[in-house]
Amino acid sequence: MKPKKLLYRVFAFISPFLIIFYLIMQLSTRFSQGMSTEYVLKAEMEETIDASAYIMRNETLLYTQESGVFYNLVSEGQKVSARTPVVAVYTDSPELNIQDRIRSIEEKIKALEASSVDTSYMVADISSLDNSIYENILYIKKNLSAGKTLLALQKRSSLLTMMNKRQLMVKEVAGFEYQIQQLKTEKDTLYHSLVAQKDTVYASKSGYFSSQIDGYESVFAPSALETMTVGGFYDALNQKTSTQGVAGKIITDYIWYVLCPVSKENSYDFKEENEYNIVFPYSDSISLPGKLTKKIAESGQENLLLIFEMTSVPNDFDFTRAQSVQLQKATYKGYRIQKNAIRYVDGKEGVYILAGNTVRFRTIHRLYESGGYCIVIAITKDSEHYADSLHLHDTVLIGGKDLYDGKTIT
Repeated sequence: MKPKKLLYRVFAFISPFLIIFYLIMQLSTRFSQGMSTEYVLKAEMEETIDASAYIMRNETLLYTQESGVFYNLVSEGQKVSARTPVVAVYTDSPELNIQDRIRSIEEKIKALEASSVDTSYMVADISSLDNSIYENILYIKKNLSAGKTLLALQKRSSLLTMMNKRQLMVKEVAGFEYQIQQLKTEKDTLYHSLVAQKDTVYASKSGYFSSQIDGYESVFAPSALETMTVGGFYDALNQKTSTQGVAGKIITDYIWYVLCPVSKENSYDFKEENEYNIVFPYSDSISLPGKLTKKIAESGQENLLLIFEMTSVPNDFDFTRAQSVQLQKATYKGYRIQKNAIRYVDGKEGVYILAGNTVRFRTIHRLYESGGYCIVIAITKDSEHYADSLHLHDTVLIGGKDLYDGKTIT
């Protein structure tokens, strides 16, 4: 082969790689001053407030005359008919306190299972979670100082769940599957050590079985809502009844209620008869719609009570009586951008974008912000400000110094 022809072929082979190398070098030079880019995309954000929620359902308690260890014959939340055997009662060993140990293990499993997170989280999610953790700690501290131990303890599980979630987000741990499996194995071992069945408990009516007994089944019944007052609600927290001899309960209605005490300031945006989404972190942060049926205010009380009527009952939903939730009071749709990309030029708020290799300033109008991001109005083409506004798929410049409209970046 002739030298010229060989050289030509070698050049033809390596030229694409030279072009790629050149482009990489250009991009490296362009963004070497701490500058990066981000495409403008459509998004939406929910404006939420953190709240304490108290769940109210029609619940019928199931009793037994025998004491000992309760072994569930049906799954938690399973629909059963009247006279279905639901709980077996076994002899307990006083030295081992098996029942207490099993309940403790079940609480730990529930907390760990509620600590899972979506892998698509953002930095803003961690910031929001940190705020929630901080608010929970303040709430516990405030109530302990005021001698309201019960209110403080009701935040214990939610605080633990949030701290577990943060560990996953910042990759301090890979997951809790191993710990959950170990606890389930320990629970099974304890159950298999049981001997001498003493009694079988049957469902007194049809409905959904639950073994989660807290002593508030008759206190937080939906019928109490008819005469509920703010002061009466706080008094009810101290009216926990004995659970002696209670083996489980049957939930007899698909309609249930969420009661949330909130500050007067946070209550303004919530209107009776409107529907709002409620996020339940205990149940993998599922969002369920609830109709605000009642706002209860009382002279001399700092908080109001919001009563939401719920009809959705997802599988494996955690009906823990007192838990932390997020109330979504508004939804904002538009373009999402990072807050640290925002600049101010001639009294106007906006961002710098890259059009080819030229920097351009585009104005924005914020709708809502949370964490490190904000939602801005998506200006339509028929607007007189369209030409100077931010558009879908624009390339926004983040960071960088000495930028101005018309600057050429090479």
